[in-house]
Amino acid sequence: MTPARQALLRAALLTVAWHLVLFAAAFELPPMAPSWFPDLGPTVVNLVALLVPLAVIARRGWWRRPWLRSVRPRRPLLLVPVLLVALSYALPGIEGSRTVLLSSAALFLAVGLSEELLSRGTVQEVLAPLRPRARVLWVGVLFGLGHVLSAVAFGRPVDDTVVQVISTTAFGAGFAALRLHTVSVWPLVLLHGLDDWCQVNSPGAAPWPWQLAVALGFGAAAWCLTRPAALAAPGPERSATMGR
Repeated sequence: MTPARQALLRAALLTVAWHLVLFAAAFELPPMAPSWFPDLGPTVVNLVALLVPLAVIARRGWWRRPWLRSVRPRRPLLLVPVLLVALSYALPGIEGSRTVLLSSAALFLAVGLSEELLSRGTVQEVLAPLRPRARVLWVGVLFGLGHVLSAVAFGRPVDDTVVQVISTTAFGAGFAALRLHTVSVWPLVLLHGLDDWCQVNSPGAAPWPWQLAVALGFGAAAWCLTRPAALAAPGPERSATMGR
């Protein structure tokens, strides 16, 4: 088996392992929804799933990799459009009591940590033998297909699942391409959590043309940011810019 295929197999198994731990925690842990933290249960579930990428990081000794060690992103202006997209979901307003909003903020921070350290963290690192564009594509595909597993496990409608898989695949590829340039995964954690928080707490789903435009935008960004000219970086910083 070629190194690229081995990397794909490991990335797929890692994605499946994360979901199995998530499902086990979701179905086996007792309900937890106190009045002061109504989202405690799903927050704990996502933190349990976070143990999977953390275990891989510890096993591989990746703690000092640039994407984990660095906090400030390189090329931070690339993150501005993503921030604006996340905030656009809040334009109709944000609904909920202070308790609900704080509870969901904690939940989506946990979601951002767990999903980003899995997908744009360990999965993207495992896929390092692939060329940048292929790596970004597969990070997006695995992220999208992971939502199929969640849909089956939690009994979500088929039409909603199809839309979610398309949007999350584009989202995952776009974020993976951004990580090649920003290096640090931590801004992506925060933006992921903010995006989810604004969508869930706004009154109703965003119009489908906007959702389609966002998905196309993430896809276009993934393509543009993985052009050889866009990835070129002189000097010793080249390896960090390439996401290794």
